[in-house]
Amino acid sequence: MSRNQNSGGPSVNTRGRKRTHTDANEPLLVQNDLKLKDVHTSCKPPEFAGTEGAVVALRWLETIEAVIAISKCAEEDMVLYASNSFKDGALEWWNSIIQTKGRTNAYAMTWESFRDLVTRKFCPMNEKEQIERKFLTHRMVGAGHHEYTSKYFEYARLVPHLVTPESNLISRYIWGLVSEIMDMVKAAMPQTIDSAVELAGLLIDGIGHYRTECPKLIKASGVSGASGLGAKA
Repeated sequence: MSRNQNSGGPSVNTRGRKRTHTDANEPLLVQNDLKLKDVHTSCKPPEFAGTEGAVVALRWLETIEAVIAISKCAEEDMVLYASNSFKDGALEWWNSIIQTKGRTNAYAMTWESFRDLVTRKFCPMNEKEQIERKFLTHRMVGAGHHEYTSKYFEYARLVPHLVTPESNLISRYIWGLVSEIMDMVKAAMPQTIDSAVELAGLLIDGIGHYRTECPKLIKASGVSGASGLGAKA
């Protein structure tokens, strides 16, 4: 797929300072861009056409951020790196951004600005609201612990603004648990999402001892022995 407009990002000298586009530094610009393309090709990030809807757009952003971290791409090159994955409609849109802002300014924007730009363009408000509603109403109804937890994190990754800080991620996870264990997990006041998930799994799936003998539940409830916490865990 052609990258006719993406081949000329801002060059960076050996100290990371951006150069302006002049004839004097054009060789360095080309060298830097070719180096990024080599890394981009070796890491094989997913392409993005911009026609698949909000969920795919948000997942693409999540994936490209992970690939950027693995490739150790310099912060000032992140936008150039990510935009090399655009194709079809997304590439046409990005080319229009370059024409409007100018090549140097387009590639010099922060990652946060780029992410916001992509989200506003390819995540229609009605689709974003639908994703948020699904997340906010997600409950462990007719689902096992693994299924509930997997779906919860799938939604959470799409709505980071609803699960930041981690305390929000924890409280929403506990809220969605079945009533039989929700209060017990809440009473334990888990400080991390991992501990909340672990305790919920202990209660739902069982670990080979009785709930009345579970050290975590005993500590959380402040009682011991026949605490009335239930049968076998």
